[in-house]
Amino acid sequence: MKVVWPHDFDEEPVSYFHEVGDDNYETRRVQVYRDGHRERADESHETDTAGLAEIPIAPVDEIASQHGSQD
Repeated sequence: MKVVWPHDFDEEPVSYFHEVGDDNYETRRVQVYRDGHRERADESHETDTAGLAEIPIAPVDEIASQHGSQD
């Protein structure tokens, strides 16, 4: 799933790519920043700013209503 987050914060990601398992928990995440750098997280790798969600991912339509668009 791709989520675009329109905002004006330079230090925050502008889009996210989530791979979600059958249980709705993330298995992988990539965060893309305005300056083009990316951070990733999976079950064996996290950074200070990119980690897997500790709760199930919300349904796509709920995310879209809060953050803009999704693919």
